[in-house]
Amino acid sequence: MLVVANLSLISLLICWPSSRVASNPTQLLDYVQNQITSINEDLKQRNISRKELYQQLKQQSRTISQLNRELFFLDEELAKKTQELTILSDIYSAKQKSETRHINALFSQINLSYIRYSYIKIFLSQDNPATLVRCMTYYRYFHQARQQLLVILKHKLEILRKR
Repeated sequence: MLVVANLSLISLLICWPSSRVASNPTQLLDYVQNQITSINEDLKQRNISRKELYQQLKQQSRTISQLNRELFFLDEELAKKTQELTILSDIYSAKQKSETRHINALFSQINLSYIRYSYIKIFLSQDNPATLVRCMTYYRYFHQARQQLLVILKHKLEILRKR
C-alpha cells in the first residue's frame, strides 16, 4: 500500500508541468502534503480495520477450537455409550435365551407332572371298586385344582413372554 502511494506521488511529480513547479512550488508542496496526509489517514483506517478483522478472526478461531474440543469429547462419549449399548444388548439377548429355556423347562415339567397322569393308570392299579370310585373322585378334584393352576401358570407365562 505504501509502495503504491509512493509511486502515485512520484508519477504526480513527473507528470506535473515544470512551468507550474517553477512558478508555484508552495502550491505543489501543499498538494503533496495533502496527498501524504490523505494517504496516511487511509493507511491508518486500513490498519485499524485490519486489526479489528484480525481480532474477529482470532475470536472465531478460539470459538472453533472450543467447539472442536466439545465435538471430540462428544464423539468419545458417543463411542462409550455405543459400546455400553452393545454390551447391554448382548446381556439382554443372553437373558432372553435363558428365560426361554427356563419357560420351556417349566412347561415340560408341568406337562410331565400334571397332564400325562391318566384315569387308566388309576383304574388298572385298583382291585376294589369302592377304592376305585374314591380314587377317581379324588383324582377329579385334584385334576380340577391342577387345571386352575395351569390356567394361572399359562397366564403368567404369557406375561413373561410379552416382557
